[in-house]
Amino acid sequence: MALCSVHHRKADAWTAEQCRELKEQSHTAEVSGRFEWMRHEVVGIVGGNFYHETPNMVVFRDQPIIWFDRDERGYLLLNIRMLSASGQPRTELIANDWEIRGDPLDVDSPPNGSSLRVQYANGDDVGVRFKVWESAEILEAVHPRILVLKDELDFPLVTAEVHMTVGGTNIRFDSKESQIDGGLLTGNVMSRCGAGLVFG
Repeated sequence: MALCSVHHRKADAWTAEQCRELKEQSHTAEVSGRFEWMRHEVVGIVGGNFYHETPNMVVFRDQPIIWFDRDERGYLLLNIRMLSASGQPRTELIANDWEIRGDPLDVDSPPNGSSLRVQYANGDDVGVRFKVWESAEILEAVHPRILVLKDELDFPLVTAEVHMTVGGTNIRFDSKESQIDGGLLTGNVMSRCGAGLVFG
């Protein structure tokens, strides 16, 4: 059940039966939120690949689907336009503001405001997770490949990890690799490129 941080703290007042009844009711209200993670430097991690100072991380048919914009203060803001073969509306993230669209099977948005995951019945799936890495040594233990940029990165460093699956297709960006039409990409580091992964 998607709840804002205020109502999430109040949810203990409801019984399991009351929660089930609420979930069975039809709701037309839009669910939306904002990621407050704004930094001048954010490394994107998409499908096991790393994007540093690369605004258009993933581009499909000449349109960015995962990208950063900079606001007037120079902060990087994340954008995601979900791909779907369903023809149905899907979740969007525009300049750190997210909106749940369509009829999701499950939404997970913890009250700490660092992650979001939305799944649909046809297999469409998108997830975002922001994380702070206090030092190069801590980051290296989890993502050693990114340390080829060690001299260019300032710590603490924020990463924005994105995964996306397009249901009914062989397009998938998970935590380890990018899969497109049977081809696999992983461990690539793209820095100061206009666009990273371009396909379609």
